Amino acid sequence: RDRAWQVLLWLAVSVFVLMLDYTLGPVIQFHLLFIFPVSLAAWFSGWRWGVALALVLTLARLWLATSLDSPWTITESLFNAVIRIVVLGAFAMLVHRVRQSLDIAREVRLLRELLPVCCGCKQIQNERGEWQSLEQHALTRQSAPFTTAMCPSCLTHYQETFNRR
Repeated sequence: RDRAWQVLLWLAVSVFVLMLDYTLGPVIQFHLLFIFPVSLAAWFSGWRWGVALALVLTLARLWLATSLDSPWTITESLFNAVIRIVVLGAFAMLVHRVRQSLDIAREVRLLRELLPVCCGCKQIQNERGEWQSLEQHALTRQSAPFTTAMCPSCLTHYQETFNRR
């Protein structure tokens, strides 16, 4: 559901930018405005959608420039379109890369907050690799999310149990 709204957002911004571009005519150009919908598409939907939108917006702009009695030749317009596709496509990939980096940083931050807790005796492994009781750890540290692990003494106990079977 959120994805549909995100796609609608960058499509709406794209249509707005194209309408503004058409209204202003072929001489006044705001190429910087094309960055907004391409960035939104790359951020919410991935770099492929950002590059595809850069291509579509550029081709639409090229069509407008050639159909509105533009002061440039078709060669100049094509050259500008290629430059615009390359720059906007690279920007879309950059935005996607930033989004990936932020997602990874958020995940690393979450994983660093996890505490290994022995599922047998409930001891906690601290930063130095030492195992201490839950109460002792809670007294010396701030609370953090827990995850399960097994301390060496419980691991030995359970291995002996499994070996007897």
